[in-house]
Amino acid sequence: MVKPIVNNTKMKTSKEYKVHFKAANTDYGILTIPKGTLLTHQTASGPDENYHFVDDFSWVERNEDGSKQYGLLHDLEYRGIDVPKEYVTYDMQDWQLKIIEMTKGDEVPPLFKN
Repeated sequence: MVKPIVNNTKMKTSKEYKVHFKAANTDYGILTIPKGTLLTHQTASGPDENYHFVDDFSWVERNEDGSKQYGLLHDLEYRGIDVPKEYVTYDMQDWQLKIIEMTKGDEVPPLFKN
């Protein structure tokens, strides 16, 4: 079957994901990654489609005094949370959906045959 991953396809969480997040000596407890949070395949070694790292941290709540949780934001960005594929969905554009529809499984659409 044709893989629906294309460079301008947005990958995001398909539903809320809860994870116990620890980084180094800090235990942040249970974090809830909201449905619709953007994800990335980018790793420290380059892109890898086996990973689905959180790429948007706008859901992180601020401290009671209104300041950002800089330690948590740092650890989320540099240590990362890999979301299981069961929680991942792809937003595809109409032309991408059309290609997948045309393939009907493993068949290569006429447009892409040599």
